Formats: sequence, structure tokens, C-alpha cells
Amino acid sequence: MDRRQQSVLDEIIGFWRDHQYSPSIRDLARLTGINSTSLIRFYLGKLREDGQVLFDDGISRSIRPAGLSITIKSQPRRRQ
Repeated sequence: MDRRQQSVLDEIIGFWRDHQYSPSIRDLARLTGINSTSLIRFYLGKLREDGQVLFDDGISRSIRPAGLSITIKSQPRRRQ
């Protein structure tokens, strides 16, 4: 695993610890300093292939570290 992949994984774990729900792709871009959401998706794909993270395609905020015992909460609603 390269340095950036590790950084993405560390931020996913930290975000879960702090918020008890998944970070968004944009959250991960902001937290890691990687400006491209495409690159974040690439690293997520690599982490998924390596069995480090799980996520459901097409469902927002479903990114979670593999092996983490959690109950997935629904995404918090934004006030309009």
C-alpha cells in the first residue's frame, strides 16, 4: 500500500471514529489534500481490492473500514 492509499484509509478510520458515519468522497479529498475526487475513487478501488475497505456502489456515505464492527447510520440530513 502506498503512502496516499494509507492516508485515505487513515482518514476513513478517523472519520468513523469521530462521526460514527462514513466520509463522503469530497470529505476524503479535503482531509487528505488530494484535490481530485477521481483519484480518491481510484484509491478507494485499490483499498477495496486489497480488502481494506468496504462500500456499496451507488449508495452515498457507505465507505467503511473492513473488519470494523459498526452499525451503519443513515446519512445525516442537511437543513434546507
